[in-house]
Amino acid sequence: MRVQFEFSDTAIKELDTLKEKLNAKSRGEVINHALGVLKWLVNEKFEKESKIIVERKNAPSKEVVFPQLETKEEWRKQQILYS
Repeated sequence: MRVQFEFSDTAIKELDTLKEKLNAKSRGEVINHALGVLKWLVNEKFEKESKIIVERKNAPSKEVVFPQLETKEEWRKQQILYS
């Protein structure tokens, strides 16, 4: 299936940078990877009620905060995008 999106010039540059870093064949491949990461995040956060933690060398661990996904109510408001 083909889908068309409108992106700002800045977003296209970011998408192309990610395409290069990931050695992806297309912008669509980058978007598919991003969708997979978002699906994983939502599953971990809401279905499994996990905390997402980032560990860095020589720095304290931090919980990753996603303000737009912080409550199930907020997610339910956005869920229409995925139905």
